[in-house]
Amino acid sequence: MKVEERKKEFLKSFLLFIFCVAGLVILTVFMSFPIKDTVMQAQNGELDISKVKLDKKIINLQGQWEFYFGQVLTPRELEGKEANYINLPEEWTKFNYPRFGSATYRLTIHTDKPERLTLLIPSISDAAKVWVNNKTAYAYGLAGNTKASTSPGEKETFYTFTTKNNRAEIVIAISDFYNYKSGIINSLRLGRENVLYGDFIRRFGLYAFSLGILFMMGIHHLILYLQRKEKLYLVFSLICLFGFTRFIFENGGVMAHYDFLSQKMKNNFYFISYFLYDYLILFFTLILTKSKALSHIVFKWHILPVVTSLAVLFTSTENLMLLILFLCLYAPAVFIISAFLLWRSPERRKNYYFNLYLFTFIFFVFMGYAYRIFLVDTYFMMAISSFLLLMIVQSIMLSARYIEAFRQVEVLNMDLENRVNVRTHELQTANLQLITANEELAVSRSAINELLVNISHDLKTPITVLSLNLQSLLSDRINLTEEEKQSCLNVAYNKNLTISRLIKNLFDVTRIETGQLAFRLSWIGADELMETVYQKYNDYILSLGLTLSIHLKEEFYISADNERIWSVFDNIIYNAVRYTKQGGNITVSGKLMPENKAEIRIKDTGTGIAPEHIPYLFNRFYKVSRSRSEKDGEGGVGLYIVKSCIEGMGGTVWAESMPGEGTTIIFTLRAEKNPSVSNDIN
Repeated sequence: MKVEERKKEFLKSFLLFIFCVAGLVILTVFMSFPIKDTVMQAQNGELDISKVKLDKKIINLQGQWEFYFGQVLTPRELEGKEANYINLPEEWTKFNYPRFGSATYRLTIHTDKPERLTLLIPSISDAAKVWVNNKTAYAYGLAGNTKASTSPGEKETFYTFTTKNNRAEIVIAISDFYNYKSGIINSLRLGRENVLYGDFIRRFGLYAFSLGILFMMGIHHLILYLQRKEKLYLVFSLICLFGFTRFIFENGGVMAHYDFLSQKMKNNFYFISYFLYDYLILFFTLILTKSKALSHIVFKWHILPVVTSLAVLFTSTENLMLLILFLCLYAPAVFIISAFLLWRSPERRKNYYFNLYLFTFIFFVFMGYAYRIFLVDTYFMMAISSFLLLMIVQSIMLSARYIEAFRQVEVLNMDLENRVNVRTHELQTANLQLITANEELAVSRSAINELLVNISHDLKTPITVLSLNLQSLLSDRINLTEEEKQSCLNVAYNKNLTISRLIKNLFDVTRIETGQLAFRLSWIGADELMETVYQKYNDYILSLGLTLSIHLKEEFYISADNERIWSVFDNIIYNAVRYTKQGGNITVSGKLMPENKAEIRIKDTGTGIAPEHIPYLFNRFYKVSRSRSEKDGEGGVGLYIVKSCIEGMGGTVWAESMPGEGTTIIFTLRAEKNPSVSNDIN
C-alpha cells in the first residue's frame, strides 16, 4: 500500500475513533456521572449542610468521620469515648490499621431547619448496622468483634428520616473479616427523596441498558458460532458474557441490591470472570492478528488463567490478596501483549478497522485503570462504557471480516460463472480429443522421469560416503588409528550394503512395472524364519547402537516366496533403523490368526509418522519429507516393493504410527499350523 493511502486509512480510523469516544463522553459525563452531587468535607466528625440547596443537590458524605477501631458500638455506647478520625470513603488499612477487624464510625450532620432527607447506604462488607438518630436504618449480617461472632451479609438500600433539633447523627458499626477490602469504600449519599431516587434510577437505568447490550451481543454471537463454527465468534461471545458477569458483581453493581449471595461468592464470580475475560481479549487478538509466534505459547499455557480463576473458589480471604497481586501483574501483561500484536500486525497498515481497534483498546485499558485509581467512588459507568465501546468495535471487526469474505466469494462466483460460460464449449471439444493421449503420455513420462531422478539421486549419497571413507583409508596424508580405520571400513561396508539394496530395489521396481516379478510360494516355518531374521540383522542393528527383539507365540508355517520375503524384511528393517535413535529397539513378532492367516509385526521406537502420510506410505516414490529421504539417499521405493511383494504372495500390508511413538509395519500371509508334506504351493 502506498504512503498516501496508508495516511488516508489511518486518518479514517482515527476520526472514527474520535467520533466513538465523543459518544462515550456524552454517555458517561452527562448520564452516568453524578452531576448533581456536591462534595463536602466533614471536619472532626461534623458536617454542616445548612447552605446547600437540597432540592437540587445530592451530598456525598466524605471527609473526617469519628473512628473507633476494634469495637462494635451502639450510639449509646459511644457517649464519652475518645474518638480517632479517618477519611471516608477509604480503606482503613491506609491509616495503618490491620486489614481484618471491626470498627464504628460516626458523623453528625447540621441543618438550619428540620429536614426530611433520604440516605443512600451502599453495600458494606462483611456485616454492618447503621443507626440514624438512634434508630436502626440498616442491618445486614451480624457485626461482631471477632470472626466467629460475625455473620456476613450486605445490600445497598435507602433510608428516609427527619432531622431532630436541626441535626442528624449517623453511626455505622461494621465487621470486616471475610472481604479482601477493609472498611467503607463507597460514599454514603444524602439528599431529598425525589432527587436521590431520580438520580439513582437515571444512572441505574443506563447501567442496566449497557448490561443488556453486552448480554444480547454475547448470546447473538454465540448463536452465530453455532451456525458458522468460527472460533472468533465464540471467543467474542465469551468476552461479552464474562464482561457482563464481571460488571453485575462489581462493587456497586446490580448484585449489590440482592443479598441471597454472600460477599465471598460475589467476589468469586467477580474474579473468575475478570481473569477469563482478560485472557479471552488476548485470545481474540491472537486469532485476529494471526500471530503464530505467540499463539503457540499462549495456547500451551491457556490452562493458567483457568486454574487461577478456579483457585478463587478455594482461597481463603487471608490468601485472596495473593491472587489479587497476581491479577495486578497478569492483566497489564495481557493488555501490553495484545496492544503489541495489534501494533505489529501487517493488517493494521491496510485495514483501518485494525487502527480503530488499537485506539479503542488503548482507551479501554487507560479508562479501566483511571476508574480504578481515580473514579471508583464516582460510579463505574466509565469502566463499563469503555468496555462496551471495545465490544462494539470488536463486533465491527467481526462484521468487516464477514463482509469481506462474502464480497470475495461473490467476486469469485461471478468470475467463475463468466469463465465457465466462455470456456465450456471449447473445453468439451478439446477434452475429448486430448484426454486419452494425455493420460498415456503423462503416465509414461512420469514413470520415466521419476525412475531416472531416483536412480541418480539414491545412488549419489551412499557412493559419496563410500568414496570418502575409502579415500581416507588409502590416503598417505592422513594418519588413522586402528579404531578409526575399522570405523571407516564399517561405514564403507554398510554403504556398500545400502548400494546393493538400492540396486536390487531398482531392479525389483523395473520388474514390477513391467509385470515380470514372479513368485514361487512354499511353506516356511515361522520359527526358522524368525531365527534367520535374528542372525541376518542382529549384528548390523547392534553396530548402530540399537537392539533387536524377536517374539513368536507359537510355531506355524507361512506361504511365501523364499527370496521375495527377504526383500520385504530388508526394506522394512532398513527403514526402521534409519529413523530410530541410538538406544532404541526394533521388535519382530509373529502370531497365527483365524482363517488360516499369520500376522507379522515389525515395530520400531523411532520418530514416527504423522497420520496424514499413512495412506500414501506404500505409493511408488512417495516421501514423507524431502529432508527425511535426502539425508540417507532413500528414493521412496522400499515400501512400494514391500506392498507389491506381499500382495504378490497373497497377503496384505499396512502401517500404524504416531509422531514420537514409533512406527509399526504389519503384514499378513496365508498360514497353517500343519501344512501338507509338499513344499511347493500351487
